[in-house]
Amino acid sequence: MKRFLLHICKILPVYLLLILVASCKTSKSMDSSGGIKELSDTKYLEEVIKNAPSSFSSKMRLTINLDGKETSVNGSLKMKKNDLIQLSIAPILGIEVARIEISKDSVLVIDRINKRYVYVPISTLSFLANGDMNFYTLQALFFNELFLPGKQEVTPSDLSAFTVRQENNKATIRLKKTKKFDYNFTTDPNKQLTNTDIFALAKYQLKWEYRDFKPLNKQSFPSQMNITLAGIGKEAKAQIDLSKMGTDKIRIAKTSVSGKYKQISTNELLKLLLSL
Repeated sequence: MKRFLLHICKILPVYLLLILVASCKTSKSMDSSGGIKELSDTKYLEEVIKNAPSSFSSKMRLTINLDGKETSVNGSLKMKKNDLIQLSIAPILGIEVARIEISKDSVLVIDRINKRYVYVPISTLSFLANGDMNFYTLQALFFNELFLPGKQEVTPSDLSAFTVRQENNKATIRLKKTKKFDYNFTTDPNKQLTNTDIFALAKYQLKWEYRDFKPLNKQSFPSQMNITLAGIGKEAKAQIDLSKMGTDKIRIAKTSVSGKYKQISTNELLKLLLSL
């Protein structure tokens, strides 16, 4: 069992860090009954962006497939809009063995079994700045949101930055101007965001798919997220299954790392991947 937990702690932080590193004119949309309904540009965008909650918590089942090696583990996901994202890995009896925390200023990965951690200031992640990405871009992926790189949130006034095309009962939304990354979004007949695709240098691709939407405070939220990272040499996939989703009475705060933990570099963590 200890060996199994060590394997989880190696794969999980590295995989998610790799995701971070890799990582309109008038349109027609489909209404919930399946018929075509004409919407103005502003109205359509409002329908797409109104679904995301301001806070969120759930139980989580995380399955990672790295080059054919599959590992599944239980845990929880907590998020506070414009503040913090925490993934807690607790495979047995709710005992946390690892934590991944993304904030506006840093990424923190804690390995509680081996008492070590990685702390990466957002400002040092040059790929974010070079690609016109930031914390809010990463946040949008977890919150099932449309995003505009460099901005905290998308509003109807940002419509001119996108092109929208409705085809085959879906809408495809694209950003007109980007730096090194291209961004495509897909919505379904209910105007729910079902796919976010990020392309970099015509080689790397991050696909974030949203499936099985469930009611959440008069709105809806995907209970399954499928993540695929291509172009890194090894096939990397993850599936996040969410249950007991809620938005009320969520307690979340930045983690303070004990002095008993040893800080290691991102490169040291990435080397673990190569040895798996």
